[in-house]
Amino acid sequence: SLKNKVSGRSNDSGGAGGLTGPVPEVLHHSQMYGEFEILSVDDNMLNHVVVENSLSPKGYKVTKCMSGGEALRLLRTRGYLPDLILLDCMMPEMDGTEMCRQLRQQYPCSTLPVIMVSAKNKEADIVNGLKAGCNDFISKPYGSQELNARIDVQFKVRSLWNLEIQRLLSDRAPVLHLPREIEDQMESGEVAVHRNVIVAAVDIQDLLAYVRSLRPRDLAGLVNKLYD
Repeated sequence: SLKNKVSGRSNDSGGAGGLTGPVPEVLHHSQMYGEFEILSVDDNMLNHVVVENSLSPKGYKVTKCMSGGEALRLLRTRGYLPDLILLDCMMPEMDGTEMCRQLRQQYPCSTLPVIMVSAKNKEADIVNGLKAGCNDFISKPYGSQELNARIDVQFKVRSLWNLEIQRLLSDRAPVLHLPREIEDQMESGEVAVHRNVIVAAVDIQDLLAYVRSLRPRDLAGLVNKLYD
């Protein structure tokens, strides 16, 4: 099983911070290090302990932030994203709803899943969280099995989304057919000059990482523009 670690970041100096400037490369902790990372954002250390005890048997790496501002600064300065965020709804300075709104200005639901956690479980509270951009909402107190099941669902959804992106790109990819005589010469290693034939190979670097950051509507538009 994957080794579980808890990364504490207790220093929370400065302002609340925000996601400004260029969007970092969209790579997740699991892609960088082969280990799924859950970012727990809560101002109560006891809640972090509950999260750790619930997720450590599954081998998740848990990184904790004590405020929304600290979490936003972490995302802004690191070169990769957590695989999922557990976000407490009620925190001082910046509550979970506001932090989620700021996240969604740069990272869509398909790229960075957010499960909002709150002791407030009225319909209006859940609706507000979903409108702010969270993927799911879980009420305190919750059980370990429920939390793990909801996280598993988000990872399955992201996996299906990535497969759909790959299918769209492969289905619409143009196929280049060269004249047979040119293919034979290329295979045999012959050197030939053809004034009227130009072969260009174009590789869009990190295309998959880029399209993962797009909303479905924007992705469809991009694919249409590429292959019109």
